[in-house]
Amino acid sequence: MAVLYTPEEIQQVLRELRIKPIDGMVTTYEAARILSWRAKAEQGVVHEYTVSAVRQHVKMGNLKPVPVSIRFNRYKLEDVFDLNLAPKRGVRQDEEMEEAA
Repeated sequence: MAVLYTPEEIQQVLRELRIKPIDGMVTTYEAARILSWRAKAEQGVVHEYTVSAVRQHVKMGNLKPVPVSIRFNRYKLEDVFDLNLAPKRGVRQDEEMEEAA
């Protein structure tokens, strides 16, 4: 379930994380930092979101990138704060294979 953040709360979080969005958009790395902050603030879980985790959200269609160039994407700030944070359910495939060996 996504938590509603007011524009003032969003600005306060950005100040705390020392992130300055460009045209209301953040980089993949900054999006990962915001998601890490949200996991701790909303769920009380210390979880370090990585750039790969953000890309996985894009791949699953949960987050839409705005291409800046061939190499870089940016994400709308509102989309990062509206993203539903839920842990993966079940055992990972490679962990099952290690246990079987």
